[in-house]
Amino acid sequence: MNMLAFGVLALCSHLTLQSAPPAGETAPPPERSPGMVPTVSLDPERPFPILGWWSNGTQMIEVAEDGAYRLYDTQNRYRKPIETGRWHRQNHAAFWLEPYTMRKEERSRVPLSIVDGTVVISIRKFKPMTFIEAAPMASEDLFIGLWAGQGGSLDLQASMRYHYVAPKAAAEGMPVVISSHKGEWRLRDGKVELLPDSPSVTAMLLEPQATAETVKAPATPTTSAPAARPTPTGEGAAKTQTAVTFSRLLSVEGPLERVVQRPTVGPMHTEEATPKQPAPRVNG
Repeated sequence: MNMLAFGVLALCSHLTLQSAPPAGETAPPPERSPGMVPTVSLDPERPFPILGWWSNGTQMIEVAEDGAYRLYDTQNRYRKPIETGRWHRQNHAAFWLEPYTMRKEERSRVPLSIVDGTVVISIRKFKPMTFIEAAPMASEDLFIGLWAGQGGSLDLQASMRYHYVAPKAAAEGMPVVISSHKGEWRLRDGKVELLPDSPSVTAMLLEPQATAETVKAPATPTTSAPAARPTPTGEGAAKTQTAVTFSRLLSVEGPLERVVQRPTVGPMHTEEATPKQPAPRVNG
């Protein structure tokens, strides 16, 4: 019995010596995926807010306050999302995306991690996304608002809906048109196209007239419209650039002048959004 115990002890000692590193060397640290940060770096008592817009420069997602989300394969929020659904938070380090397709296997867990002191989220195969103050500006933002003039009145809404009211008297030589109609609008080849809900109304195409304005623009391009702030001086100051705006739309009924330019909040909303604060960096 003593001989058996002695043999087992000798075998364990031999295996221990084989697995130990040579004298003067230390064992290598355990491997860790690039950018991976221990979960303890995220404070469970102060969960990082996830509401708002996240982007990686190619794709972006809106995590809305009403529990819905919209995932885009572009930086233009007026394009059709590639996926919509609802979200719910699992804990301080992750939340779930559940597409409206209701297929359970399509649910995605979205972990939060810290890269270079900044919180990022990882959605499936896409590159990690960081929080952005607002959705990037899009061409549609230049046209949203109320237009009126000889050609009637046109309300282009951020929901990509419109309401057009024709002039009281048709232009000379032109047929009488329906007094008003509603529908969807979009940009096509740089022009505003109205797509009426009623099949009896013909689509309209309006050509914008550009107006050049001298504005202060950031030296480095940003992904969202810059907030109003004092003009900086010295290094990093804004450069004077010429921006193009549109103040007139030409239609077969006559020109329309811009009357009101509304704040834009995206295609799924119709009211002004509360400005979001930029994501704070995490010290760790």
